[in-house]
Amino acid sequence: MDTFNYNNFQLIKKDIKTLKNYIIKDNDINDWNKIIIIYNFYLIFNHLYIVYYLIDHISKDNNIVIQFGNIYIFFFILCNLRNSYLYCILNISKIDKNLANSLYKNTKEYFVF
Repeated sequence: MDTFNYNNFQLIKKDIKTLKNYIIKDNDINDWNKIIIIYNFYLIFNHLYIVYYLIDHISKDNNIVIQFGNIYIFFFILCNLRNSYLYCILNISKIDKNLANSLYKNTKEYFVF
């Protein structure tokens, strides 16, 4: 996985800009679908924050009992992150299948493990 792939970043940025136009502009898309997509992104960002927080905690603690609990929560949050990402792609596909496919192809290396 090349995390510093500039071309891939530009494609993701273009897809997000297209999605933003769908959500913000007045169109025939159901408001509930817009709210669900925004909520999916909220879940994704929260899960990412918690994962990075737990990585920091796991790397500092030496107590095996505390580490076991943190590692368990870490993997639980990783699974939730993956599910939130896939559910977001599913909801975007209800609006525009091509946009969802493009977003999935450009971001799957970061979220599908």
